[in-house]
Amino acid sequence: MDRRQFTGMLVSAAATAVGVAVSARTAQSKTPSLSDTLEKGLKARLPSEFKFIALVVKMVGNGTLPESLVLSVFHYVRKKIRNKRGLVPYFEEALRLAAARDGIKIP
Repeated sequence: MDRRQFTGMLVSAAATAVGVAVSARTAQSKTPSLSDTLEKGLKARLPSEFKFIALVVKMVGNGTLPESLVLSVFHYVRKKIRNKRGLVPYFEEALRLAAARDGIKIP
């Protein structure tokens, strides 16, 4: 075996080891929290938007608001609204309407 073959095998083995390490780390990563999902997915920017998301997460946490309702409205807004910047106002309005339909009041 000459030097080029040895170097090629060494580089291949190193790349395989790095790939295995990266895939193991990715497999152990956690799913994002509801707060992270809403903040990043709706592209929250203003303090009032973060405050509303915190209120929604708190209501989901204490059982006042079903998480399935929040996520369905979240997916609806992301799918329907063409303007992908600042989706929180649309989300807030749609969530208030959906919650009111189910008899839940969001302050």
